[in-house]
Amino acid sequence: MQIGSAFIPAVPLCALILFCPESPRWFIKKRRYAEAMTSLLKLRNDPIQAARDLYAIHAQLQIESKVIGEASYVTRFFELFTVPRLRRATGAAFVVMIAQQLCGKSPAALY
Repeated sequence: MQIGSAFIPAVPLCALILFCPESPRWFIKKRRYAEAMTSLLKLRNDPIQAARDLYAIHAQLQIESKVIGEASYVTRFFELFTVPRLRRATGAAFVVMIAQQLCGKSPAALY
């Protein structure tokens, strides 16, 4: 019963995911601005708000590309452990994730 109770929220979530619009940020990253605008129009009440968000996402992606440069995912992954600030944040995130696993249903399922 305890493991089966996880299916109660999961089934409607999986069904409703089919009706979610695609990510506007992903469309803009792929230079598909018309589709990004269509997706934003489904999420916003007003075309002006959608246009504002489209520009904001575009500007954010330009700034990110300047900061990241030509670094690959592998390089950025290793920076999680070599850059001191990122190493501390990675360690803190790891501790929080382990703590979340040790409270609630997970420990009870182990016994």
